[in-house]
Amino acid sequence: MGKTLILTEKPSQARDFAKALGNCRLREGYYECGDYLITWAVGHLFEIDDSVAPKRWSLSTLPIFPEKFKLKLRRGAGKQFKVIKRLLKGVDRVVLATDPGREGELIGREILLMAGWKNWENTYRFWTSEALTPEVVRKTLKNLKPAKKFDSLYYSALARQHGDWIVGINLTRLTTLRSSDRSVWSVGRVQTPTLRLIVDREKEIENFTPREYWVIKATFEREGFKYEGILLRKFDRRLLEELDKGEDLSEE
Repeated sequence: MGKTLILTEKPSQARDFAKALGNCRLREGYYECGDYLITWAVGHLFEIDDSVAPKRWSLSTLPIFPEKFKLKLRRGAGKQFKVIKRLLKGVDRVVLATDPGREGELIGREILLMAGWKNWENTYRFWTSEALTPEVVRKTLKNLKPAKKFDSLYYSALARQHGDWIVGINLTRLTTLRSSDRSVWSVGRVQTPTLRLIVDREKEIENFTPREYWVIKATFEREGFKYEGILLRKFDRRLLEELDKGEDLSEE
């Protein structure tokens, strides 16, 4: 079978694999375990290179839709990527053991593509939602699936990545250029709606007006045991609106 490289998403996951395989030696950026080499990413090693967009911020250049995207190494990721690229040259098989999900698939595929890996027929996917105990790792390594079965997951992640970049760069530039000051107004598909939720909640807290309320309590007894209970009444939305208006609901 030759050498196999297991690529995990985090150093902690690589340690889990090393513990499961046993008899491993920690090297610079990887573990050596007989016929297995175990290495890791540190989350995303690559990001979209903004150089595909015009350098000059101008309304005339919007919208920006690159014909082709380029990737660049994230700051601080170069050392580990060199380790992975070197290891790939000496193995016959790769096991993608990044997180079982869309982003994990993207992280692993980008690393292999940027490293020039060509042997996709001997590329397999380690997939489990269980904790990476030694028993789970060994069991799942015996039931690997061809990586090509997860191509659609990779393309889904790629579409998400490209979509986020397109939304971010276009709306950030548009909002910034339209703003009245000279600061950059960052807009993102996830960050902006999330920020709106935070702002709305903060306004609710600031504008909160205390209101009096009453709780109906009663003492109950059963088989010589006494306990206190609170009356809970489930109101439908109409009754709650009428209650807020101060209407008399006694007949209901």
